[in-house]
Amino acid sequence: MSGTIKTMPKAKITGLKDGVALANDIAKADPIVTQALDGQLFTNDNFSSLGALITQDDNLMNSFYHTLIDKVGLTWVASNEFYNKLKFLKKDYLQTGSIVEEIAYDAIEAMPYNPEVDWQKALKNFPFVTAELFHRLNRADVYPVTINQMKLKQAFFTPQSFRDFVVRELENLTSSNEMDEFGYCVQTANHLASKVAYPIAIGSTLATVDEYKHLLATINTYAEILTMPSRSFNKLGFKRVSNIERLVLVTTPEVLANLNVNVNAPAYNLEYVKILASRTITVPEMPENCVAMLVDERAFQIYDIVYATDYNHNGITRADNYFLHVQQIFSISPAFNCIKFVTVESVTAPILGDFNMANETELTKGQTYQVSCSVTSGYSKVTYSLEDATDENTQITTYGLLYIGQNEKATEIKVTATAIENVIKQATYKIKGNS
Repeated sequence: MSGTIKTMPKAKITGLKDGVALANDIAKADPIVTQALDGQLFTNDNFSSLGALITQDDNLMNSFYHTLIDKVGLTWVASNEFYNKLKFLKKDYLQTGSIVEEIAYDAIEAMPYNPEVDWQKALKNFPFVTAELFHRLNRADVYPVTINQMKLKQAFFTPQSFRDFVVRELENLTSSNEMDEFGYCVQTANHLASKVAYPIAIGSTLATVDEYKHLLATINTYAEILTMPSRSFNKLGFKRVSNIERLVLVTTPEVLANLNVNVNAPAYNLEYVKILASRTITVPEMPENCVAMLVDERAFQIYDIVYATDYNHNGITRADNYFLHVQQIFSISPAFNCIKFVTVESVTAPILGDFNMANETELTKGQTYQVSCSVTSGYSKVTYSLEDATDENTQITTYGLLYIGQNEKATEIKVTATAIENVIKQATYKIKGNS
């Protein structure tokens, strides 16, 4: 026998019922036990006698604790994941599959209206600029627990002993999964900070009240900036707006405590601080020199895939081994705004390496190419632009997807890679058939 959560619970279970109510819930959920009890319900007076009726029959006892684990226990474990304070970053529970395809859309750029000259543009296609991103299963854990007959027989001594038994068995499963899930969430946040977040320098130290005030002022400033359209703060260079309700502040307990005690409490309780206070999460540590991160919650791509149980029977010890299976996706999207605040005097200008397509490479009309330029040090965001094309259909997206128009007349085109601090590098490509 095994169980699978079909839909994730919508709220956490705040506490288990008493032993009598628990036993009745399990019995009602098991048709075999319900039939064997002939309609009787557990009470304080008959608890031990009905328990003995179940534990004296191996098949009945097996069915009872299958139901305990596969139905009641599985729901309880899944519900109590809500204690994970990073739970709100999750997106969904996937009914099928183990890969999420994310199609990120850039904003549509307006074009000038000119009915006398540009009427023919109405006959063109105007596809959205998109990026196709895949988020794959990367957590598949199994938690084993053994229940033997003696455990269940002892549990039926009193309603309280039965409740203690259920709590002991299920709480250990719950807390184990809860702690591991929190760890995966922390790793995801730190991966965002290390690989995606746009760096903002706040000075080389963060120790005094004035330095914490400066940090808070900088956070407030960028919280407001992110509510305005910009291409600067996401890795793909898409035009993005992050409403304040979507922003999450990630920091360490030490930094948050200093902000609260030394800054917020005395005189610096700005409106944005009040808003962000309910959207702040703390993690044990952050990457080197990173003291906080301001991120659009959509940058987190976290999904539940499987919450299920299975078991096998050990005939030698007359015990059953139960296995809780938890499978999830912990991934990030570079298409949404993400800023990190780092303790450096200034952000180091990146060094651009080589293009993936060598200079003077010959390109074919009507074909699409992925252009990329490596970053050997510093923040790795690079955006791309195009020069010298004659066909308006010859275009390159900000993240380097290059299309050569069918009517391109230029003998060569120039692609410019731009990193932060206005660091640029160029490559020239020839057009096949035009030279």
